Amino acid sequence: MTNPQRFALRFLQVLLLAGLCNPLSAQDMQPVQTLVGQAYDKDSGELLYTEVHEFKYDDNNRPIADAVEYTSPNGVRLGGKSVDFRQSLYVPSFETTLDNSGYSEGLKRSAGQLEMFRKKPGEEEVQTSELDPSRCEAADAGFHPYVQSNFDTLLKGDPVTFRFCVVSSLRSVKFKAERLEDGEIEGVRTVRIKVSVASLLGLFVDPLILSYNPANKDLIEYIGISNVRDDEGKAYQIRMRYPIRQAPTSANQ
Repeated sequence: MTNPQRFALRFLQVLLLAGLCNPLSAQDMQPVQTLVGQAYDKDSGELLYTEVHEFKYDDNNRPIADAVEYTSPNGVRLGGKSVDFRQSLYVPSFETTLDNSGYSEGLKRSAGQLEMFRKKPGEEEVQTSELDPSRCEAADAGFHPYVQSNFDTLLKGDPVTFRFCVVSSLRSVKFKAERLEDGEIEGVRTVRIKVSVASLLGLFVDPLILSYNPANKDLIEYIGISNVRDDEGKAYQIRMRYPIRQAPTSANQ
């Protein structure tokens, strides 16, 4: 794999567990308290791991926190993440730690700046980088609510470009989200969204494919690379599935 391929690959890795939660719901729907997702090998269909989200909300049902745990099929903890939405829904503070490799990364606010940090496996030093908030429209778990907030634009077929804080690379990168042909999962029509790097780096890796329920903007399926890794440190290629909720409102077109 060439250096540009590795660079682009790492860009896309960060988007998986960054956005696979459902903090925003359709009107009149109860907010999600616990969300369980199952990650399967994209080719073989083998169950690779399970992620469990535990959300907390304020009095207005706005999400303020998400605690995530990743476990293997035999119940071994692979890692976890804590997310704080109180200062920003789209650019939350967070910290992720993968137990099996020792990798960790996160984002916090310091003196009006965004401070990104990471620690690679086998290294003691924590690397950091500061970024002006104007250079970051979404980060980690803020990716999914950012897509939801632009859902009507995407439904019309208009692409949405945005700068994403790629904490794993300690920088901001421009991405593009655009609508694909609709699909169907378990009898439910889905709106399919492709997310790719909006530069030549996007030529080196496959885009992410996300399938949403248009009736409530819930994410049902994600296909792409995971930021959860096996014991050898190799990132999984997965198909992540989430429960399908029935919405009380009619579906968007």
